[in-house]
Amino acid sequence: VQCHRCMQCDIKFDFMKRKHHCRRCGRCFCDKCSSKKVALERMCFVDPVRHCADCSLVSQKEADFFDKQLKVLIAGGTFSVTPGESEKSEVMTCRLTSHHLFLLLDGETRFEVPVSRISSMQILTDAASPGGEVGIQTARILYITLNNALYSALFSVMYTALYSALYSLYSALYSALYSALYSAL
Repeated sequence: VQCHRCMQCDIKFDFMKRKHHCRRCGRCFCDKCSSKKVALERMCFVDPVRHCADCSLVSQKEADFFDKQLKVLIAGGTFSVTPGESEKSEVMTCRLTSHHLFLLLDGETRFEVPVSRISSMQILTDAASPGGEVGIQTARILYITLNNALYSALFSVMYTALYSALYSLYSALYSALYSALYSAL
């Protein structure tokens, strides 16, 4: 399919206005609309390559996720966990499995939460931590809601090491998984 116009600003391509392709989505853009250059090391590009505005944001968030948050999620952290409506809590390590398919809560008992089933994740902070500062003994509530209501879980947690990584787990993983699926098609 030939592109005769920029897919963002609709300017017509000619000898002076050349078309360029976003290296992530492959759509046609003018120089102005595809001027951002971002590294795509996981797609085997050595140097930063041309991106449209939408793809540059996704690529930057994805790079941040793989460079920082994924390492913290794989390393894990220790929480005091109370599953569901139970009154008994236990110390568990919360981490992402090595193949990135499950959020693993591992202690005396073991929970494997499939990442693909997570529809939302939220960590509620209490008023005792002004300015968003997080202390080791600060109580937090972690809500994990799965696609199937039968698998919904509520965990009361004590923060140790994973607060920021878990807070952005859903959006970052969803972004990365969606991008991987989209680029595979």
